[in-house]
Amino acid sequence: MIQVAPMIPAYFAGPEALAGAFASGILAQEGNQTSLTALESGLLADGFAATDFQRVVALYQKTVAGGDQAARKKLEKDIPQQILRQRDKMKETLAKIRMGNQGGEHRVASGRAALTAEYLAPLRQNQTDQTAKEEAAHFYYPEKEIGQGAFATVYAGRDTNNRRVVIKALEGQPLSGSAVALEKFRREIDILRRLIHPNIIEILDWNTNDSPPFFVMEYVDGKGLDTYLEKGPLPWPLAKTVALQLASALAVVHAENVVHLDLKPNNILLPDEAIGSIRLIDFGIARDLDEPQPPEKSDVTWGTPYYISPEQITGKKVDPRSDIYSLGVVLYEMLTGKPPFRDGAREETFAMHLQAPPPPLRQAAPGVNIPPGAEAIVLKALAKSRDRRYQSMVEMFAALQACSG
Repeated sequence: MIQVAPMIPAYFAGPEALAGAFASGILAQEGNQTSLTALESGLLADGFAATDFQRVVALYQKTVAGGDQAARKKLEKDIPQQILRQRDKMKETLAKIRMGNQGGEHRVASGRAALTAEYLAPLRQNQTDQTAKEEAAHFYYPEKEIGQGAFATVYAGRDTNNRRVVIKALEGQPLSGSAVALEKFRREIDILRRLIHPNIIEILDWNTNDSPPFFVMEYVDGKGLDTYLEKGPLPWPLAKTVALQLASALAVVHAENVVHLDLKPNNILLPDEAIGSIRLIDFGIARDLDEPQPPEKSDVTWGTPYYISPEQITGKKVDPRSDIYSLGVVLYEMLTGKPPFRDGAREETFAMHLQAPPPPLRQAAPGVNIPPGAEAIVLKALAKSRDRRYQSMVEMFAALQACSG
């Protein structure tokens, strides 16, 4: 059963999280390993949820209402940087805690993911590189194929501790052996290692030297948003909760100067126990904007036709506003039960993204209660010109937060 849980924005670690870090330091000095591990798990999983982000949103809304465009732009620029600074502070604090408890050198990799991988893979720590390479294929056990992409196959499986995991391997597809596939696979690993957010799937381990290359992610017991939308529209409170969490996650993605480029319902995982911990998954075609364009054929369009942005279709430079468009499509579908442009073949769908106005939401879903403010948010996100959309996920988050109904 889907439950509507209160949205807890996940940007800044507040006083509660820092207090928890100090408590962990005390426990480390006392040698209380059980309590230390429990506290660390809480910090890593929930530290970013203990925030005063509502205050930041209120300040942003006040600035927008006051018409001070320079101040608004400064806030939009500063907020993501605060996210990264706070994230790095949390990573440093946790690394110091572990060093104080264990002594000696400590390998710091990627925050929550690194520490989790450390717990999941103790057998590898004392192995030589050659031994690890020889036994890598036996460390994780695929049990069931659960998905396929252009390059890779995804399996549900287990590790040697019998914990459930998801394994993505570069195999089983026509393009799996290509240089482009390996480059994209390595880029996806690099991007996932940098992203720490409760609503972004967590990477646990990886090895691109094996054949096939693979990486391992957390297993979340749930279903894709597309499964729920097969039954029809979602009520506004639930759609708003999902959209807020996606905007929160994507703001962190964009703060890393990355764009997802494939936001769609089946890349949004809703755990069975509660809606409050959705996961954004599949960064297979995500792009790091700090890197040069990878070698690709000019006639290939990366993205999913129903959810793709106009600039992805035309091959123009993408930026965070491309994800804003796709989030607008997903929100449209959550409120009406269907995406705005869905009729005809692939090229006809592309043409509608480029030229056709989206049908009014209440016309697309007669009888469904859609607040006027929600429709206005969707239509602004779906503007053909990027300059007419929300200019950042922070701005779209604030609009969603302010919308009642």
